[in-house]
Amino acid sequence: MDSNNSDNTADAKRVPDVDQKSSNKQKDAIVSLEDHLQEGSDGVAAMTENRHTTEYVPVRHHWFYAVDVDGKTIWRGFSATDNKVLEEAYLSEDLNEGTTVPTDGGRFDVNVVDRTRKCVYWSEKPTAVKRCSWFYKGTTDARYVPYDESVADKLEEEYRIGVTTGVWHRRLELSGGELVVLHGPAVMVHLARPPDTLAAQPVRDTI
Repeated sequence: MDSNNSDNTADAKRVPDVDQKSSNKQKDAIVSLEDHLQEGSDGVAAMTENRHTTEYVPVRHHWFYAVDVDGKTIWRGFSATDNKVLEEAYLSEDLNEGTTVPTDGGRFDVNVVDRTRKCVYWSEKPTAVKRCSWFYKGTTDARYVPYDESVADKLEEEYRIGVTTGVWHRRLELSGGELVVLHGPAVMVHLARPPDTLAAQPVRDTI
């Protein structure tokens, strides 16, 4: 979780399978994703899609890149076209440390393994890239922020177990004593609490 987020509670969200075929712009990719991440009156995020609790559908990943806005890191989604090419390159048997995908009309190259995005025609500091599936948002955040990929993988596994077994209220402890609780397929909450307050809480795994 972003170390700058000091909120006690944040929303955790799994991005559902989003159809972006109608969008070719980066800003549209963001809107399409966040339209599926809605808050209720109680401040808890809930997925807008309905799922049968015994049917697990693997998450569809989306690629994002970091930009600095007024000293704060903002994550923006690649266009649907770029996202498709990046995912195909990542899943290719030919993936290697030099695998590079041109994006944004050829203006930026993305190294799929290093997760970096570099300018092609001018000098600019490379920016980070993430293959995203799970996001969080605290009460002071304007938009959802992607979890680190290793954390997202563990959250996805907990979600898969919950869906296939029907056993929810699953807990996953993160570094720093933070905790994500999956209450059900549509309600996930990220709690930022000191480790000593969680002593009596059962935790399945530690990252």
